[in-house]
Amino acid sequence: MNPLVSEEQQLAIDSFRNFLEAEIRPVAVEHRGRVIPAPAAAAAMKKLAAFGVGGGVISEKNGGSGLDFFTAGLLYEELARVSADLAITAHTNLFTSRLLDDWASEEICEKYLTPTVIGDISGCIAVTEPDAGSNVVEVGMRARREKDHYVLNGEKKWVTNGEYANYCIVAARTSDEPSGITHILVDRNEHGYEVESIATMGLEGSSTDRLFFSDVRVPVTNTIGAEGQGVRNSLTIFEKARIFIGLTSVGIAQAALDAAIDYATERKQHGRHIAGHQLVAGMIAEMATHLAAARLLCHRGLKLIDAGVRCDTETSMAKWYATEIAVDIASKAVQIHGANGFSDEYWVEKYFRDAKIMPIPDGPTEIHKLLIARNLTGIRTF
Repeated sequence: MNPLVSEEQQLAIDSFRNFLEAEIRPVAVEHRGRVIPAPAAAAAMKKLAAFGVGGGVISEKNGGSGLDFFTAGLLYEELARVSADLAITAHTNLFTSRLLDDWASEEICEKYLTPTVIGDISGCIAVTEPDAGSNVVEVGMRARREKDHYVLNGEKKWVTNGEYANYCIVAARTSDEPSGITHILVDRNEHGYEVESIATMGLEGSSTDRLFFSDVRVPVTNTIGAEGQGVRNSLTIFEKARIFIGLTSVGIAQAALDAAIDYATERKQHGRHIAGHQLVAGMIAEMATHLAAARLLCHRGLKLIDAGVRCDTETSMAKWYATEIAVDIASKAVQIHGANGFSDEYWVEKYFRDAKIMPIPDGPTEIHKLLIARNLTGIRTF
């Protein structure tokens, strides 16, 4: 029992779990080991939208259900337990929608936000470049102003949902000032850009891509937020987004722990279930305890977001701890499975590969440790 979860929220979780087993797990099983095709991903997002996953926190006027972040996080964790691939897709839709909900014009919201929230279309956010990652200020892709249009040239990398997305919110440089970054919405059909997929070790079911822009002309009215506010707006979004990366890892870790317990209580060695061997029992106890701590850190972050207080320290703590501990939990699950842990007959090998990726996106662990220390000491290290 989680004392933070109300009876109403628990009922919603129970209903969502039944839906996930009936509708989402078959998709995860069918497409295991390869990118989920765009039509199948779109159909899943449409079904998930009915539960408020992928856009439930968006205001009701823009098609959302006005969910609080804590409830949205509880549901999101359940999705990640069943399919981390689709959870990452939903995560990207959620924070693409948040950017639009917070800063886009009414016309843009009507055309892109509401359809995204209800699952009719998908979006993506393109910040990272071949030579710019954790530091948004280093973005070099240019958006040159020509009267009432921007002309975009450059490459973006590690874009989640790139292949699925109908549009992309691009962080581009509109001036030479350090903070001269602006968010610009680029419609894939109307304005055009090329997409090239990136093969990945884990989360291979989600769409991960490079995007190429060559003299792409976009109306200035497609600016999301004021010109030059891209860095500030990105950091505001990142503060919230990193919690959902942590929750993705909590879901993966829960799936790995469940699999380890099932295997340990079925598999026999030396005349007894391996769960009865002290070293295995100790691993399971450690896995469960660390998972509980990671979940509580994420829940604290969600509660602080709902309270409307600055919480970048707490969300960084949750992100780095949950993602790193999920790697340890998934590794122990493989170890408990022995040689079977390396076989694709069992899901723990995928849980390990998925978990191993999670400490990197939305700022690697090392960056989050530096952010936490800077906030506590007031001394910058970069």
